[in-house]
Amino acid sequence: DNRGVIYLVGSLANRRRGFVCRSNHQGTGYGKYYRHDTRFIDNAPPLFPNVARRDVLGEGNFLVMTGEDSPYYVIGEGGYRRIIATAGTEIILSDSLALSANDEFRLLGEKNNPVVIRRRDPDRFPSYPGFSFEGCDTVIIRHVRFEDGICWPEDVPFRHGVFESCDFPSGFDLQGASIEFRNCTFGVNDSCDSPGWLNIRRNLNLQFRNCTIQDSITVYQSNGHRHNSISFIDCEIDGSINIRGRSNSIEIINCEINDQVELRDNQNCIRIVHTNFGGSLEINSIASELVMEDCQILGNDLSILSDDIQLIHCEVWGNGTLRQGSIRIEDSHFSGSNLTVDSFNDLEVFDSEIHAESQFNNGRSAVLSESEFLELVAFRNVSDIEVLTNEFYSGMSVDTTLGCNIERNLIRGGLSYRGHERVNSELTINNNTIFGADSVGILIHETNRYSIINNIIFNNQVGLQIVTRCDEFWSGYNCFFLNPGGDFVGIGPGWFDFNADPMLVDHEAGDYHLSPGSPCIDRGNPSFDRDPDGTQVDIGAFRFDHSMSVEGEPIVVNDFSVTASPNPFNNRTTISFTSRTAGIAEIDIYDLNGRIISSLLREVSR
Repeated sequence: DNRGVIYLVGSLANRRRGFVCRSNHQGTGYGKYYRHDTRFIDNAPPLFPNVARRDVLGEGNFLVMTGEDSPYYVIGEGGYRRIIATAGTEIILSDSLALSANDEFRLLGEKNNPVVIRRRDPDRFPSYPGFSFEGCDTVIIRHVRFEDGICWPEDVPFRHGVFESCDFPSGFDLQGASIEFRNCTFGVNDSCDSPGWLNIRRNLNLQFRNCTIQDSITVYQSNGHRHNSISFIDCEIDGSINIRGRSNSIEIINCEINDQVELRDNQNCIRIVHTNFGGSLEINSIASELVMEDCQILGNDLSILSDDIQLIHCEVWGNGTLRQGSIRIEDSHFSGSNLTVDSFNDLEVFDSEIHAESQFNNGRSAVLSESEFLELVAFRNVSDIEVLTNEFYSGMSVDTTLGCNIERNLIRGGLSYRGHERVNSELTINNNTIFGADSVGILIHETNRYSIINNIIFNNQVGLQIVTRCDEFWSGYNCFFLNPGGDFVGIGPGWFDFNADPMLVDHEAGDYHLSPGSPCIDRGNPSFDRDPDGTQVDIGAFRFDHSMSVEGEPIVVNDFSVTASPNPFNNRTTISFTSRTAGIAEIDIYDLNGRIISSLLREVSR
């Protein structure tokens, strides 16, 4: 200003042209006196600070900007130890250089009176930094609106920064920092040519909490650095997420993501909880642990390659592909066309509904339990298989395995088995209900040993067919019924196999439990463990509950009741029945092969 003469004693080097006018041109300037030159105010050169316009230029210790004195024009590299801007401050970036702080940086706006930052010419410097926080211990940015996009240059690290309740209407580029975004809004960028709209490179820790992001996010690694942690918590994201590069951990919790998500490269731990994906989800990462819980994937595909995969309470609408490591699917629903699990160590599917055609290939061990499969389930080249208490409605096939145990399953559409051609294999099929196959209920090609005990095999074209004889086999205590092509092909009946109506409650309505009086009750192999009620094991997938039938008490079926005492009996029993309505009553006696021995009654019951 014009308040007086400036005296400088010492050596002076001009960082910017036009600070002062030196009294003599020659010499080093040491020990000389300098006077103020009014020409720098009256007719300032380019980039020289304009006092009336609140230009910010040069270096200093402490810079405070206020709403009352706004706007401020940053026309060069303003380097300060501490920078503070209060509510209502407007900062206009006039060139490519940054307003930088190396100790403390605070932009403290208010909800209805934010700090506003914009560029004078947004198209001139689209990828140059707006601010630099090199070495800052404290970075707090609250209620700030970034109108024309801000980026940070590479190799300008700061220890920790918080963006709270900030508005980013256009592009954002961040490198080399640990940052937490809270309650921020990121708008749609129409001009950014970068791989993603929100570009983040080589960061130590990054967290988005309760943010609204209307465009895409790209997080990627540069110069071989590793991300420490990346988190999205309580966020709504309209665009896609693309994370590449090594990270110690990735968290996506309670988010709504409307587009596709892609996670690649080496991640130590990935955790995704309570999140809905509107697009596809692809995880191609050698992660030591990947957990997805309470998630919906509504897009076309779910594709995961990882060392340890856990899907718990998840719903997948499209196709699913899971590969490598240990895989656990619990209480989940797959409704796409295909589910493929390949090249795994251990697989467990528990309490899930799989409506897709399922293929489990090239694994060490697989356990399926208490799950429902609507389409064909196929195993190929899986060493050890356990299939326990499931429901299959389109059949099951097993090809090239060493050991397979199939127990207490409901299998509609038949079971096909082929063991390993060169290695001894073993098959156990116990206590299943197998029905509705267009060809064969149980078809066995190659195995060294098999055991088929306590099964109900009914309403197939053929009951049991053995293509290749085995070294050791055991078949017995099976109930066959209504297999028009024959109960046995390639083998004869086993010990205590019989043909009789299993008397299911209502198989046409989907109830395959045993009715009271069924010949399958307490008729299983007596060497097996007894049923939980202490009685001899039943035949079929479902145990009969004896608490539903008491000796000598009426058995009620639909609109009539019948008693037989004693029951079971040898050569004599008394049968009594009552009917709630008048009609024709018929009583027939069958043998264990399902043939009528005697018709006892044909009369009108009143």
